[in-house]
Amino acid sequence: MIPLLNIIYLLVGAYTIVALIFVILCGKNVRAAYVSIERLNFLMLIVLAWIGWHFYSSSYVDLVRIMDEIEAAHSQGVGYLVRLYTFNPLSVVLLLPGYFTGSAQVMQLVGTVGTYGLMFIAIAKLCRLFSLSPAMMILLTDAILIMYDFGSASTNIRFPIAFWLVVIGLCQYYRRKYASSIILILLAALTHLGVIIIPALYFVVNVLKKNYNRIIFCVLLLMYFPCMTVLVGILKSMPGRVFWEIGDRLAGYVGMTDNYQYSYDAISIANGGRK
Repeated sequence: MIPLLNIIYLLVGAYTIVALIFVILCGKNVRAAYVSIERLNFLMLIVLAWIGWHFYSSSYVDLVRIMDEIEAAHSQGVGYLVRLYTFNPLSVVLLLPGYFTGSAQVMQLVGTVGTYGLMFIAIAKLCRLFSLSPAMMILLTDAILIMYDFGSASTNIRFPIAFWLVVIGLCQYYRRKYASSIILILLAALTHLGVIIIPALYFVVNVLKKNYNRIIFCVLLLMYFPCMTVLVGILKSMPGRVFWEIGDRLAGYVGMTDNYQYSYDAISIANGGRK
């Protein structure tokens, strides 16, 4: 059995060679090179989907919990998932293929196709946004494919999909397409509330025009735990259930809940996840 990391390396190597051949054949026609690489990305997505179908994780991942929730929904009805994901209703849509098939492999396929499909779209938008050459587009794709954790894409499902929706939304915002940006970020938040912090940090950094303000902001980020403690307290004290939910989830991440040792995050870390 070839290790997954070696398979990814071989796949990225083959992808790079073929993509560079396309760039050479297109010559100075940058648009044609972009289109050729995007078509190659579609083929790459099919290969990644096949790997995702056959992937097996030995650690505790989101998919373990998701399949437990789907099993409970089979006895209580799909309404159980709706109640469970009240503030993340689009998560229910992502879980429906697993609900109807009862297959963890189907859910892995959903996670892989959704994550990498959106990732390739985000890369294409970033390259056009910053006028990167086709060669730089290939290098950027290579770097992300190597650095991005395949196991997270195929088994965490909800957060990776929401994350890339946010990235695409921020690209649209940068291009001043505000309506589509808001819609994409809203869709991401309805999939996983945890991604809200990404556009929030983006807008804070953009608001802090002066260097000393940015330095203060970076210092606060370095003081992660004290700042998170204050942030959790603020969110939980604000009116509205949605703020409490975000604060409660953040509290779980930093171990501030009374029953943290029994939470999903603690179990995940104890079983080798979240490395």
